[in-house]
Amino acid sequence: MLLDLLSSGRHTAWDSKWSLGKALAGGLSVIPPTNLVVNIGFGPQATHSVDEADLRAALPCGSVARSAAVGTKHAGEIDSRYDRWSLLLGLMTTYRNPAVARKLASFPDAVSERSRVLAYHLAPFAVPEESIAVLEHLRSVGMSTPRMTTLYAELELALNRREKRGHV
Repeated sequence: MLLDLLSSGRHTAWDSKWSLGKALAGGLSVIPPTNLVVNIGFGPQATHSVDEADLRAALPCGSVARSAAVGTKHAGEIDSRYDRWSLLLGLMTTYRNPAVARKLASFPDAVSERSRVLAYHLAPFAVPEESIAVLEHLRSVGMSTPRMTTLYAELELALNRREKRGHV
C-alpha cells in the first residue's frame, strides 16, 4: 500500500520513501529505548506538523545511559509489538475527529479490499484492545493530552460495540 501511495504521488514524505527502500533492501533500524528527539515544530507555523494537538507533540524526551547502549538484543531480533504499536500510534495521530473514525470503522464496506487505504488508516479500530494498550502505556510514562482522552473513549466505544455484537 505504501508503494502504491508513493508511486501515485499522493504521499511524499521523505521518511516513507526511506523506510520503504530500507524494507525492500532487507535493512534494519536501531531504535533507542526512549524518545531522544524533541520536535518543536508542532503548530500552525510548522511545515508538516500543523496540528498542535498531535499526540506526538506530547511524547516525553529522555536520554540513554551509556550502559544501555550495548543492550541485550542482537541484530535480527525484531520487536514486533513495538512495530505494531508504533504503527497504531502513527495512525491514531492522524485522527482529527476520532468519533468520525470510529463510525467509519463500523461500516464493513469502509474496511473492505476496495478501500485498502481507508482500512489501513482505520486499523486502530480493527484492534481496539491493542490500541487502548498503546494509549495506556503512554499514560504510564506520563503522557496525557485531551486528544488521547477522546481517542481512548472512542476506542472503548468501538470495543464495547464489538463485544455486544459477539465478535470478541
